[in-house]
Amino acid sequence: TPYLSHPDPSVKRRSGFLTPYYRSSENLGLSVNVPYFYAPSKSRDFTFNPRIYSDQDFIFQTEYREVFKKSKIVADMSFNLNKEKNVGEDDNTNTHLFAKIEGELDEKTSYTFKYQNVSSEDYLKIHELMATTPLIESYSTMTSSFSIGRSIDEHTNLDTSFIVYEDLSQ
Repeated sequence: TPYLSHPDPSVKRRSGFLTPYYRSSENLGLSVNVPYFYAPSKSRDFTFNPRIYSDQDFIFQTEYREVFKKSKIVADMSFNLNKEKNVGEDDNTNTHLFAKIEGELDEKTSYTFKYQNVSSEDYLKIHELMATTPLIESYSTMTSSFSIGRSIDEHTNLDTSFIVYEDLSQ
C-alpha cells in the first residue's frame, strides 16, 4: 500500500527516497528515475537522481544545496557514459555543472556568482535535464556571470556585472 508522509514545521528534516518517475524519449527510449534526498545537517542537503534507460544507458545526477550565515549555494551536476562511439575512440563521457552562489559581504553589499558548463552541446536537451533542476534555464545558451551591488545611500545603488554567454547551437 502507498505510504504518504507530509512534514509539518515541527518535524525534523528526513532523508529518504522520493517519488520515482518514468519517462519515454524518442532518442533514448524508456527510463526510470529513483531520486533519493539526503539531509546530513539542517543547512545542507543533496538530491541524488540516477536515471537508468532501457538500453542500459545511465545518468548520475545530483543537486547540492547549502545555506550559510550570509550566503547560499546550489549546484547541479551530472555524469553520463555514452556507449555509442566510433571504433578506436575512447569512451565518451558527458557531464554538466551548474552552480549559483548568492550572498552578502556586508549589510550594503551583495553578490551573485553563476557558472554553467556542459561537455556536449546537445547533452542537456537529449536527456531533458531542464526538468530536473531550476538551475538549467536553457538548452542552447550557457550563461556564467558575476554580479556585485552596493547600496551607497537610500537613493543610490552601484551595480556591476560580468557576463559570459556560450551559444551551444553554434
